[in-house]
Amino acid sequence: MIPTQIRHFRVNRASGADVLWLRDLLNREGNKLGTRFELNRDNTLTLDLD
Repeated sequence: MIPTQIRHFRVNRASGADVLWLRDLLNREGNKLGTRFELNRDNTLTLDLD
């Protein structure tokens, strides 16, 4: 997954801090379902199903 944001009517890659926030949010909410997101070096997220 490539986290993005919309700014000035353009789609841009999310900042590093925003990617960390999104990862933490998805991990917290997905905990009940047994899912986990891993942060990659290029600031993308990979879904890991337990």
